[in-house]
Amino acid sequence: MNFKQKLGYMCIGCLFTITGYILASLSGIITPVQKDEQVFDKIVCKQLEVVNEEKKPVAIIGVTEDGNGNGFIAVLNAAGKLGARIRVTEDGNGFIETYKGGWRSH
Repeated sequence: MNFKQKLGYMCIGCLFTITGYILASLSGIITPVQKDEQVFDKIVCKQLEVVNEEKKPVAIIGVTEDGNGNGFIAVLNAAGKLGARIRVTEDGNGFIETYKGGWRSH
């Protein structure tokens, strides 16, 4: 094989590679490059939704208010029913309340 043939085959290989990258990006296939876990110093949000493998919500964590204007963190199931709530009173006392079948336990 002479130099021109080698150069020609190398150019054809490069074209196939570039075409593959373009087609993969257009098809929407996402290939993760890294699977490193990220650690954040602070996350600010109004609501956090936890989903399962099928991307369906299984729990919702959010800040809500009771009738007296006191805020608390509520943990809801996918159906929107209250499972637990966490609150801190003005004097600094903390409470975790869990709910099962409408009954509350501390």
